[in-house]
Amino acid sequence: MLSAVNYLHENGIVHRDLKLENFLFEDSSPSSPLILIDFGLSKHIYEGEKLSQKVGSCYYTAPEVLNGPYDAKCDVWSVGVLCYMLLSGSPPFFGKTVDDVYVSIQTKEATFTDKKFKHVSNSCLDFMKRLLTRDVRQRVTAAEALLHPFITGAPFFPRYQSMHPKNFDDPVNAVENSSEAAANRASLVFKSYDILESLIKFASLDPMSKCLFQMFAHSFGCLQLQKFREEFRLIDRNYTGKITKSDFVRAFSMDNINLGKWSPKDLFDSISSIYGRPLPHIGYHQYIAAAMVGRIPIAESRLDMIYSFLDVNKVGTLTFENLSNALGYEVSQQNIMMQNMKMIINHASSNVNGSSSNSSGGMNERTLSKSDIITLCTTTHGSNSYRK
Repeated sequence: MLSAVNYLHENGIVHRDLKLENFLFEDSSPSSPLILIDFGLSKHIYEGEKLSQKVGSCYYTAPEVLNGPYDAKCDVWSVGVLCYMLLSGSPPFFGKTVDDVYVSIQTKEATFTDKKFKHVSNSCLDFMKRLLTRDVRQRVTAAEALLHPFITGAPFFPRYQSMHPKNFDDPVNAVENSSEAAANRASLVFKSYDILESLIKFASLDPMSKCLFQMFAHSFGCLQLQKFREEFRLIDRNYTGKITKSDFVRAFSMDNINLGKWSPKDLFDSISSIYGRPLPHIGYHQYIAAAMVGRIPIAESRLDMIYSFLDVNKVGTLTFENLSNALGYEVSQQNIMMQNMKMIINHASSNVNGSSSNSSGGMNERTLSKSDIITLCTTTHGSNSYRK
């Protein structure tokens, strides 16, 4: 739950309606992942932006939502309520009417009596109290909450109760020698050969092909991506929803792993690059885009769907303008991102058509047809991976 909330916050989204009913199991298996749903009240916000609309479900509403203004930490409060309810069977704030509940939220503190929480560890109690802190400035962020020993499994000491999360013991080092960590490392080594073959292929692709695989990654369903999600979780050691360079280097720097000409850092930089611009982390769908190369067949219907999405003007060819529009960037914004997109189109056009094809008006006017996209896919993904 917390990892999903942190992922939203990292991408500038506040959910604003977190409750038990909005977390569903993906399937009926005991190990089924949770899925967060219902984004009807969610909101994109910028750093430092405040919201004022009073929304959400009664028991889970943060006090600052009722008093205004508020930010993404309202979701953290809701996670605290979720945790409290799961462990005690009752909400931390209640009343006979909705208004009574709101008054309770605004005026009372959550109580942690032995009757309700005798079975709960000190680590868990400290975790809930940090989420249900009334002072928003003192309340932890979702990212900080993920570092808490209750989440990481690191030993909990009484001194933590007065510490800032940044001073917690390194969760990775604290559990590095655990049996679970050893099992995770063994599982990753077992899978590394197939994973690395795909990652290296992706890193060697031209920018346009990387863009296409990013699109493909978003088009597959949860069950089709299950094995990739498991791989991602093994590498994302802090469960933040993104792979940092240190995560990546640690995962693929083992003695029995051969990267060929690549170093782990160089491979990370190539995979994390978006439209020619390197990023400090690899996101979930970025990882899937890279790891799926050669491992998931791409049907013609899926390619048709992606091409239709990119060809926003329905003219049968792709230019850097409609690629920019489809990906959400203003064409008029003449920045380095626009220049990189021009390079993506031009480079791909040269690869499939030669240096002078599709360039009637110069380098900036090159286009890509659907057949060009098919050529790119079959060349980079393997002829047996493209299905009619």
